[in-house]
Amino acid sequence: MRTEWNRFYVFTCKSHIYELTEAEPTMAFFGSYLHKLYLRDEEPICLSVKDCFSCDVLINVISYCTNEKNSSCEIAPFMINGTNITLSRCEKTFDSLMNLTSYECYYELSGQIIINLIDGVDYTRSSISFRAFKWMEDSVDFKLITMSRDDKVGNIRMKFDRFDYPIWLLLSVGEADWIKYLRKVRWDHHDKDCEYLLIEGSPPGKVKDLSRELAIFRDQDLFFPQFLLSRMYSLLIPPNCSPTIVMSSEPIEFGKRIPEQELCAGTALIITPYYHKETKDEIVLDFIMYNFYCYRFLINVIIEVIEVESGVVTVEFRDYFNKTRSNET
Repeated sequence: MRTEWNRFYVFTCKSHIYELTEAEPTMAFFGSYLHKLYLRDEEPICLSVKDCFSCDVLINVISYCTNEKNSSCEIAPFMINGTNITLSRCEKTFDSLMNLTSYECYYELSGQIIINLIDGVDYTRSSISFRAFKWMEDSVDFKLITMSRDDKVGNIRMKFDRFDYPIWLLLSVGEADWIKYLRKVRWDHHDKDCEYLLIEGSPPGKVKDLSRELAIFRDQDLFFPQFLLSRMYSLLIPPNCSPTIVMSSEPIEFGKRIPEQELCAGTALIITPYYHKETKDEIVLDFIMYNFYCYRFLINVIIEVIEVESGVVTVEFRDYFNKTRSNET
């Protein structure tokens, strides 16, 4: 039976083939991104564990809806190995303030996985993740969170209880067609000293990649909002910490595609949408720009460059009247 499935997998999977490895044992996809690939080639998305046809894969699916009677609340937009994901069997949480229901599903499969998308289901409010069990840390928990291009799923506030073990939050923020922000990561107690590690991409396993570490947020420090420019981020919550996490999004105004942020103190992270991702060659980024300003008083600015994979970085300083004072490349 397994041999027949292997042959079917090889015959079916042509373009979108992904592999979980010891260095990258976790992978996640935003619903609209998978839909874009599916429409372009009309082929499924395929995934396997490197050099292991019988290894267990942990699958998390999260999907939101605002009306439980709507058909989009009955099934997720993903079909795994020919089977629909029935949301009624998943863990359900209702937010009365937002009139929003979230469905979180957990599955465990072995071997190769084929993902198809279902027509007529809202894929913009769903995400799916995969983890190779053999390379994950047993003592670390995991939770998948997704955003969307609307006021409900695009603005998220979560309060986490204290756990006896660390937990990775995978933030699937989607495509770069809306401006998204991380507004808060903090436990509102001045006597707490919890630290939260933010990295780009999906959570690591037993093997760490220091190049993806972006920032450490501390309870005793003020939190400064950050642009969420990449598709995926992961945030590590330590044991016995209870932070509040706030994310928001807003549409890009017509004729104004340059994100702006007041920054009179703290640190701002700038990262391109496809930094360190295997899918970065699918979209060409010709030009991106970000504006930071402080009109209240003069500030000293320190710029630290971690890595430039390609292209040229230019830093331009302007005065209050928007006149260029210096330009460094």
